[in-house]
Amino acid sequence: MIGARNSTTIIHLFKGKNQSIVDAVQRYEELYGIGPVWVIQVPARICLAADHTDYWSGFTSELVVMASDSQIMTAVIGPRDDGMISCNSMSEEFEPWEQELGENIPSGENWLAWLELLGEPTPHWSNYVMGSVRHTQMFEDVEYGFNMSITSSIPPDSGSSSSSALAICGMFAVRLSNQLDTDAEVMTCTTAEAEWFCGTRGGMMDHATMMYSCDDSVLRLTFNPFSQQAIQLPKEMSDVKFATLFTHPSKKGSEIKRAFNELAFVAREVVPRLVPKNWQDNWENVAMELPEKMSREEIDSRWPNECLVFEKMYPTLFDINFEIKVANRFRFAMRELERSKRMQSLLTSGNCTADQIGIIMNEAWVDAGELYGIRTAEMDQFADKARNIVGVHGIKVMGAGFGGNLLLLTDRDVDLSSLGDDRIKECSAGRAASIVDVGDMMPELSDSTPPLAAVLLCGGIGSRMLKQGITTHKPLLPLNGVPSTKLVIQQLLNSNLNFSQILVVIPPGREGDYEEILTGLGVKIVTQHEALGTGNAVHCIIDELLSPIEQVYVSFGTQPLIRTTTIESALAHHLNSGVGFTLPTTLRKNPYAPLIRDEMGGVVGSIETHLDNAEMPDFGETNVGGYWSSKQALETVLGELHSKLYDEGNKRYNTNSGELGFPNEMTKGCLEASLGVEGIAIADPEEVVGLKTPEHIGEVEQWLNKGWRR
Repeated sequence: MIGARNSTTIIHLFKGKNQSIVDAVQRYEELYGIGPVWVIQVPARICLAADHTDYWSGFTSELVVMASDSQIMTAVIGPRDDGMISCNSMSEEFEPWEQELGENIPSGENWLAWLELLGEPTPHWSNYVMGSVRHTQMFEDVEYGFNMSITSSIPPDSGSSSSSALAICGMFAVRLSNQLDTDAEVMTCTTAEAEWFCGTRGGMMDHATMMYSCDDSVLRLTFNPFSQQAIQLPKEMSDVKFATLFTHPSKKGSEIKRAFNELAFVAREVVPRLVPKNWQDNWENVAMELPEKMSREEIDSRWPNECLVFEKMYPTLFDINFEIKVANRFRFAMRELERSKRMQSLLTSGNCTADQIGIIMNEAWVDAGELYGIRTAEMDQFADKARNIVGVHGIKVMGAGFGGNLLLLTDRDVDLSSLGDDRIKECSAGRAASIVDVGDMMPELSDSTPPLAAVLLCGGIGSRMLKQGITTHKPLLPLNGVPSTKLVIQQLLNSNLNFSQILVVIPPGREGDYEEILTGLGVKIVTQHEALGTGNAVHCIIDELLSPIEQVYVSFGTQPLIRTTTIESALAHHLNSGVGFTLPTTLRKNPYAPLIRDEMGGVVGSIETHLDNAEMPDFGETNVGGYWSSKQALETVLGELHSKLYDEGNKRYNTNSGELGFPNEMTKGCLEASLGVEGIAIADPEEVVGLKTPEHIGEVEQWLNKGWRR
């Protein structure tokens, strides 16, 4: 479960920093309990120009869009080990639901054909999630369901893309729970198709905006073919702000679906069949030749052999005897494309003004009513009020228009409260949908990082290797031709950390082997003369540390999969928190050294299952085998434990194993000494994998060949 983090850990680290995420995860825990989760945030879509052109056929459309940084849908998703899906919303408007993966499994390889067989679904918010699930089931192996809790500041039923955001949350949920690819292109294309499950026949604008947007930038999207390009907002835009105005909600019943599918039908099917070749060069004359309206009878008579396909493709539209507008729909799309090009030119000209952008938006407002018919009386009423406010430069319709979603461009200091505080959301260009990681809350390392040392433990007999005839000392086993310990050291040297000292602790008799392999790397080899455990090995180096050293990284020569980013982020948190001991952790099945937390997420203990004679849990949070400790904590805790437990006469410790362990003893000792312990769930499960058995050699090499460390 790559990327999953302990829910309580997220609450602990985000408290006081991002309350919306804390609230969302706490809600999830109330519903489903403490466990591994992914936190997904999906922004609302804001379209500046070329609305409704993403689903037009026959030409390349160019849209100017951005993601909202203030309207966000947050999904907390937890994996399940069965085929059940359970979803809840923090909004009482949407009742909880459950469904099994095994119900209505798609067949064949044609998504549209299967939808035709399935028929029109009963309207329900579950359709946006299940559409993503069913689409994934058609093309991928889906075995596991998920739990999901939704909270959102995107107003529902308002033309602000809440439905597409929910569909993306559903796609993240099913793909993460089944360890499938979630890159932007996959998510954009699959979710756009998946949303047809709900009965509408929209395009990819919402999904592409949500998956590709960048902070402080607008996005240039093209369709037919698809491409995306970020355009940084010019400095001239720093004096203005965008705001969304929600005038009235619109329930997405059959009437709204029919109205939207009418737009899509004209764009996808009617106009492309009526326009001549090379029409782009003279679209205004072409528009004059198009019929203003077409009845159901005219469509039946003109394309009798295709009407059956139309009826299946556009549900609800063909249920009634309708009349569609054609020429003005075409004019609207063409003018939107011209406005998009003008806006792109302005944004990249170096001489962009709010008035110029406002003119383009106001033109779109007029055409949305006169040509596309997507304005309502409520929208007109609020727009009139807004235009009377000094400093409002532009107003346009967003979305299908049936939900009363307006976009305003104003001077930064303009007060819009007269329009209704609950209706207004100021927004800036925000980032794309993402998996929120606790690493996002890690402080950055400063240039004044204190002197650091790294200690690699390379002891152990390697009995499991010897039983299978492998006599090479385990930390020296070659991985793609490079001895494991050497590989770990090279990775540390290539990190962003400046280690003043690197110490390698080895068993007696191995000095020559290690000196030969590690020569030229600037490391010091320290011999642990008696095999008395990892804690004793660390104790052996305390006197070897240079006097300026303040912080020490402890790991093993057999664990080359710990990412340098994990090490660096853990150090940043370690220094920022001021604790004595910090453990980067991950969530995985059968954790070797599970961490124990209190209900607030604080670390209160740890277990090393084989040393503590404890039963290994089926699932839990475990350290990854790399640790940060202050030099003071090492001296205090290990020094005291050695003095208290070491039996000089018997040359052993007074413990069950006769050894001094690590990191369990450090965790307990730092807690008892009030030095503080932090567990940071920032690692992936694969980082735990080390060289314990011969089978692990091939597994580690495979991960390294995938560029794991990068």
